[in-house]
Amino acid sequence: MKILRTGLLAMVTTLAISTSALAVPLLPGGVVLPAGDTVVTAPNTAGVVRNDNLLPFSFDITAFTGVGGNVQNRVAESSLLNTMVFAPRIRDTFNNATRNFVIAGFRLDGYAGWDTDVGYRTDGLGDKGPSAISRSADGDLLTFRYTEGSELFVSGLLGGAQEESLFPYITTDAPSYELTGTMTLFGYDIADRSNLLSVELAGLAVPASVPEPSAIWLLGSGLLGLLGFSRQRKQTV
Repeated sequence: MKILRTGLLAMVTTLAISTSALAVPLLPGGVVLPAGDTVVTAPNTAGVVRNDNLLPFSFDITAFTGVGGNVQNRVAESSLLNTMVFAPRIRDTFNNATRNFVIAGFRLDGYAGWDTDVGYRTDGLGDKGPSAISRSADGDLLTFRYTEGSELFVSGLLGGAQEESLFPYITTDAPSYELTGTMTLFGYDIADRSNLLSVELAGLAVPASVPEPSAIWLLGSGLLGLLGFSRQRKQTV
């Protein structure tokens, strides 16, 4: 798989597309090189947590050894915007193999048609933020990358760092969310960088619409009409 390596080279050569220390809009086909934010510099990322479950993952290196952890599947409702902020964090990493491993990035789907501002929070839990964030031309895929030397290090049995990600954030114009998205994580044995491994998780929170009040009223009135019609038929039989 060449997604991370070739994509990262392309981003380095297109630095002028978008660089930012703070949250900026990430348009379809665009790239952002974030430097990290806090609740002070990006107040629209703070809000009431609406979902916060853990999704376990594991890279199968051999039949008996592996690397894994949990993805914290967090969604908050922005106190300023009243829209959804998505913050999937890699945490609880482990490595029961003898060699060191790095997590080089992850990709999310489910964002087509939505406005997105992206970055990561430095005032929360975790060790590192992504070096680059890109969006596919159709707007559906968001890819968070950690450049070589700045990946999440997950040391082997000999001991060392077990790094976790800082909270990334994706502020959107979505009024709601649903648990229908997927995340694909990428990583490799540090002694075999040419062999990029991946693992896919289902159940990630993604933007969703909610019915307009008028639509709900029409649906309710339609159901009442059907109930009335059904009762009338019973009375006339």
